[in-house]
Parts: sequence; C-alpha cells; structure tokens
Amino acid sequence: MSGTLLEQTQPHSTLLVPILLFLVTFFVLRRFLAASTPASKRRPPSPPTLPVIGNLHQIGTYAHRSLQSLSKRYGPVMLLRFGSALVLVVSSREFAREVIKTHDLVLADRPLSDITGPLLYNGRDISAALTASTGGS
Repeated sequence: MSGTLLEQTQPHSTLLVPILLFLVTFFVLRRFLAASTPASKRRPPSPPTLPVIGNLHQIGTYAHRSLQSLSKRYGPVMLLRFGSALVLVVSSREFAREVIKTHDLVLADRPLSDITGPLLYNGRDISAALTASTGGS
C-alpha cells in the first residue's frame, strides 16, 4: 500500500520544484524590469501608499504640517496618491515657479468647475489653476 502511495505523490513532487523555480524567476525578473523602466525614473519621490486610500492616512488634522513633514523627508517635489487621484505637491517657491512657467498652457487651458467662482476668486487663484490642471473639481 505504501508503494502505491509513494508512486502517486512522486510525480507531484517532481513538478513542484520547476514550478517554484519558474515563479521565483518570474517575480524577480518582473521586479527588475519594473524598476528599470524610464517611467519610474521620471516620477518624483513618493511616500509608501496603502491600496485603496493611497496617502490619505499620512495627512493629519493639520494638512499643511503633514505636507511640510513629508516634504522634509521626500524633498520639495513629491507625488502623493489620494484615493485614485495622483497629486503633485510642490513645496518650494523655485520649483513652483518652474512648474507654472513650464506648464502654463496646461494650467490656463483647463475648464473650471462651478465651485471655483465662490471659493477661488472666479478661478483667478493659484489653487484653482492647479486644481484644474490635475483634473479635480
């Protein structure tokens, strides 16, 4: 009886090693290729995110203080994810000037939502331009 049991489990054990080797190789190559893509090199640094909420857990009661501490750790330009929206945070005057100078047509050519009138000085405020450029309302 034990001979038949050994014969039944032996083919599975011989397939297990190549399958595990293939899976380990696949994941190592995937990680290596994902790290060497040009798109990941062009993105600014970003703090680690959670799957659904992104970086919302890192913003405390005082958002400006939370963003200041994050900018000290990740630099004056960082990429945050709030839910499914990517948000570029620029906390340096020089970098903000460069972003606005470089992407002025993108910032000026976006449609404004109805909420920008009462809250953001009829769309003339800098936050209205930046909100319109990211596609948020």
